[in-house]
Parts: sequence; structure tokens; C-alpha cells
Amino acid sequence: MSDPIKHECGIVLMRLLKPLEYYKTKYGTSSFGLNNLYLLMEKQHNRGQEGAGIACVNLNATAGEEYIFRERALGNSAITDVFNSVGRQIDTYEKLPTSERCTNAPFIGELYIGHLRYSTIGRSGISYAHPFLRRNNWKSKNLCLAGNFNLANVDEIFDHIVAEGQHPRHNADTFIILEQLGGMNNAEIIRKGVEAKGLSAFGGINAPYIWLKTPDGISSWQFFDRLLTEMNVVGTPGVGFGPHGEGYFRLTAFGSPAQTEEAMQRIADWKL
Repeated sequence: MSDPIKHECGIVLMRLLKPLEYYKTKYGTSSFGLNNLYLLMEKQHNRGQEGAGIACVNLNATAGEEYIFRERALGNSAITDVFNSVGRQIDTYEKLPTSERCTNAPFIGELYIGHLRYSTIGRSGISYAHPFLRRNNWKSKNLCLAGNFNLANVDEIFDHIVAEGQHPRHNADTFIILEQLGGMNNAEIIRKGVEAKGLSAFGGINAPYIWLKTPDGISSWQFFDRLLTEMNVVGTPGVGFGPHGEGYFRLTAFGSPAQTEEAMQRIADWKL
């Protein structure tokens, strides 16, 4: 970091290492983590002049129940507003008959992140307040992002990913970063699917592109034709990148999670 710390955003990350019941027994409350998150954010109150937000993950929630909670607010009283709102949600939960309750109250979990926004550049409004969420039915593929950054080349990145076929909902840097990280989840799905099919895979670790070696001496274009006509899955013949790409084929991770899962299921079912 080349610049001295001045009025950057404030961030808190907290992970409880023991079961929630431990904190309830020892400290007399299930809100031990939440209470400490509040204190740690108040210590950085001067950095939250524009807004604040928190997110909580319950790592042991029962299937069918919510396990990621988020609350955000704007203004220099945002911390108070956020925690007042969370408190009301917990109170509402505790007034429910036991038979109607989920396993745990909202915002009671093992993992917390807090963000205090002090923007010096970029857009304002609740839509741009951190943390940001990217949801998925697979627990390990959910993303929650809070940061203190500004992308200097956001327009360049935006143009690049649009040219690749993406359609971003916003061109703000945080949205773009979140979606690119989500694309890396897709890359992992594709790489594992290709390898499970018995094909050699390359890439997909630090880039959203996965290359595979076409089997049995099939040319790049033959592989393209068969994959498209037989399975309705499209990619790029390696020879399109030059003669040394012959015998290879490129898949990209820029589709939605659902599209990626469907494509890999089709490849798994494909009789090569």
C-alpha cells in the first residue's frame, strides 16, 4: 500500500470458533458475536460517514432455512440504524411460537462481516453500500464481499467482459468484482466436469477459461460440431487461436451458475 491511511472505509471480519451454544451458556446470550461486531464497528464510526452494512452467516443452518443475513443503511447514523433493524428482526423471531421458529434467529451465526462506507469516489445510494451478496443454492458458491478499493480501469474491464458475452447489471467496480469472482466458481465446476469426463483440462484456476484436449485425435472443429449438434453446448475451437491450438477446445465460465451446471451435466451424459 503506497498511500498513508486517512479516511478509507472501515471493515470488520469476525469468526466465532466455538458452537453458538457455548457463547449462550458462557455469556448468557446468543448475540455474543453480534454485540462484539457492533463494538468493533463503533470503534471505526468516523469511517462510516456515508453508510454501513453487516452480513452474518450461520454455518450450521438446517436445509430450507435462511443462513445468510444482510442489513445496510445510509447516513452518519447508519451503524445505529443497522443494529436497531437487526434487533427488531430478532425480537420478532423471539415472539414467534416455538413451532414456527427456524433453528436459529436471524443474524445469529458464526461468521460476521461489517463495513463502514466513506466513499471518496464512485456512486452513492443503498445499492452501492457493502456488503454485496451473490446467492446460490449451493452453500459453498455464495459470495459476500466488502472492501476498500476503487478499480482504476473499471471501464476497460467492463468493455472486456461485455465483449466476452457478459451482461453486467451495473458498471460499478464492486459489482464487477463480485461477478468475476462468481465466474471463478463456474470455472471450478467446468474444470471438475471436464476431468470427470476423463478429458485433460488446463486453466480455470486463475482465469475464467478452461482448455481441454480433444479425445482420440478429433480436430477442434469436429469436436465443436459434435458438442453443438449432439449436446447443444458451445465453445471455441482451439485452432481459431492459431495452428498450435489444433486438438484443443476452450470453454468459458461467463454463463450463469444454472447454465454452467446444465452444460456440464450434458457433457457428463455425452457419449463421446
